[in-house]
Amino acid sequence: MNAWDLLWYLITQLGSYYFYVAALTIIYLGFNRKLGKKLATIELSNIWLSAFLKDFFKIPRPPREFWKYQVEGYGFPSGHTQ
Repeated sequence: MNAWDLLWYLITQLGSYYFYVAALTIIYLGFNRKLGKKLATIELSNIWLSAFLKDFFKIPRPPREFWKYQVEGYGFPSGHTQ
């Protein structure tokens, strides 16, 4: 993996559920519990909505020859943009 691939991989991880779990934990425990609860409610609702919409639309991802990384599931709506 070259430097550009690594950079974009790390940026992509900012949209992962693992990042949100870690960030929400830090916000809840380290800064403001009320804000942490609100943000967690929003994120959990977003995760549910994204899963529901992906199952509803069932639009496949682009062809595999365009992929840099193996991914699963449907491609729309994008979890990153949501």
